[in-house]
Amino acid sequence: MMIDESETVQAVARMIRGGWIAVFFGVISLSLVFLWTCLGRVWRLRYDVWIHRKENPREYWYEVAMYFGTSIAAFGYAIYVWKTISR
Repeated sequence: MMIDESETVQAVARMIRGGWIAVFFGVISLSLVFLWTCLGRVWRLRYDVWIHRKENPREYWYEVAMYFGTSIAAFGYAIYVWKTISR
C-alpha cells in the first residue's frame, strides 16, 4: 500500500489547522514545568545554562512562569481554533 505524498501533506495541514500541534506543544511545555519544579532546576535556553532554585530563586521562578505561560497560551490557541472551526 503506497501512501500518496499529497495525502501526507493534507494530514499535516489538518493537524495544524485543527490545533493539535498547539496541544502537543502545550503538553510538552507543561511537562517541563512539572519536571523542573520537582528537580529544582530549569534550563535557560538563551544562555545555555541550568538555573538552580536555591542559587537564583527569582530567575528560576521567572523561567518556570515563562514555560507555564507558554503552555497556557498554546492550550488557549488550540481552544480558539476548535471554537472557530465548530462555527
